[in-house]
Amino acid sequence: MVDIKNYHKQYYLKNTNKILQESKTYQQSKKGKITLRRYDQSEKGKIRTIRYTQSKKGRASQKRRRDMYRQTKKWKIAKAKRNRNFGWILMFPNPFATSEIVEYHHINDAYVIALPKDLHHQYMGKFHREKTMEIVKQIYLGDN
Repeated sequence: MVDIKNYHKQYYLKNTNKILQESKTYQQSKKGKITLRRYDQSEKGKIRTIRYTQSKKGRASQKRRRDMYRQTKKWKIAKAKRNRNFGWILMFPNPFATSEIVEYHHINDAYVIALPKDLHHQYMGKFHREKTMEIVKQIYLGDN
C-alpha cells in the first residue's frame, strides 16, 4: 500500500503551480469570497486573525500596507489637514479655578479661550467648533 502522506507530498511538488492557480481562482470567485467572509466572522476566524496581526509577520504586513498608503495623495491631503498651523492668541485670561482641569479651545484658526475639560469634550466630531460656541457664549458673554 502506498503511503498517503508521501503520495500527497509528491503530488503537491509535481503540481504546485496548478494547485496555486486553482486556489487563486476559487478565492476570487463569488463562492470563495462568501466562504472566506463566513470563516473570518466565525470565532475560529477571529482568533486566527488576532494571532496573525500580533505575530511578527502580521505586523510587518501592516507596516507595508501603512507605508504604501502613506505614499498616496489621499494620505497627503489628510496629513495636511491635521498639521495645519493654528495660531495661539489667548482672548481672555483663564477665569476658572486652578483646581479645574482646563483645555484651550480654538474659536477660529488664531484665537483660543480656556474651557473646562469636561465641557470642551462634551461636543466632539465634525461640528465641534460650532456646538462648543454655545458654551463659550454662556460662559464669556453671559448669554442664556
